[in-house]
Amino acid sequence: MCTQTAGAYHKLRTPAATKPTGSPVDHAFTTFTPNYLSNPYPELERLNAEQPVFYSEKLALLVVTRMADVIEIFREHDVFSSANVQDPIYP
Repeated sequence: MCTQTAGAYHKLRTPAATKPTGSPVDHAFTTFTPNYLSNPYPELERLNAEQPVFYSEKLALLVVTRMADVIEIFREHDVFSSANVQDPIYP
């Protein structure tokens, strides 16, 4: 169900997507820690080796760390569409 919000950047609100099934879940990963913000590469290297695609519970997003996968996502824009973009936190 969609509702309109006056003054919002996106006028229509849609329910949050449900957590995907079939992918690993990382309950702790976030990009907003001081260590990650100062140097994300060691963490990304570890994730790339251990689980290059996973669901971040804290971010509520799928995270893709392998460059070949990222390139494939950009090439397959019909499959990986931005039709369900998130509303911005601040309008």
